Amino acid sequence: MRFPYGVAAFIVPWNPPLLLVGWNLSPALAVGNTVVIKPAEDTPLSTVYFCKLVEQAGLPAGVVNVVPGYGETAGAALTLNTGQVCCTATRWLVQEKLWDELVPVAGKMLKGIRIGHGLAPDTQMGPAVSEKQRQRILDYLKRGLDEGAEPLLPAGPAEVKGHPKGFYVKPAMLTGDPDNVCARDEIFGLVAYLMRFRDEEEAIQLVNRSQYGLANSVWTVDLDRARRVAESLVAGSSWINGHNLFPHGVPYAGCNLSGLGGGVLGPDTLFDYLRPQSFVRPLE
Repeated sequence: MRFPYGVAAFIVPWNPPLLLVGWNLSPALAVGNTVVIKPAEDTPLSTVYFCKLVEQAGLPAGVVNVVPGYGETAGAALTLNTGQVCCTATRWLVQEKLWDELVPVAGKMLKGIRIGHGLAPDTQMGPAVSEKQRQRILDYLKRGLDEGAEPLLPAGPAEVKGHPKGFYVKPAMLTGDPDNVCARDEIFGLVAYLMRFRDEEEAIQLVNRSQYGLANSVWTVDLDRARRVAESLVAGSSWINGHNLFPHGVPYAGCNLSGLGGGVLGPDTLFDYLRPQSFVRPLE
């Protein structure tokens, strides 16, 4: 039995704002709730425009409400805790024997990404969402290198002809200790942190030491091993030979710092062994 709760509040991050509005809004309205949406301060316009379309479609006033503003004011008025959702594979765990084959190919691919204005037809990667976010990415890169990370693909500010004030950053690949800040923290930028592993057990240990718990993917030709490893990883979603796959009707959620207010549930609960953003290359 499904009943309306009343008023549902949604704080939507900037990546990707309109899609995330749809994900949250649709089930809330379908069951009979009214909603209040607080878009990210960096990307409010798509949500505001969406609300205008809702009005034109004939929904009664007050069913869908948009409250732009900052997290510490507008966001705090709507909830007790907030989070930013992203399940991009930023940590890559690579089996030792595949390292020398994978790293050059991945580096060449990332280096060849065409950075440019978001509306340019040949652009493959646009700018960071703001100067604040661009500086955050660059600061993390500097901190990671200061802590001993090795740059497999050096990064830094990118220049785009005709757009000197854009918030552009080159893709980066780093490797090093799993305790490096770029391995531990969520950067929200195109920074891949690569770590070697010898066997299945070590790969699982490297993944499950993270404080996050949203999503990961396991890549291997051995499907029995894939299921075994995926079920051992602490994550809300564990994909096999694919990433960012969202079938209808399947819950999308995380645990630990990825959606449960930073708390870790007890050992007898389902989510105690669910964790984070990682990328396990094929095991041979």
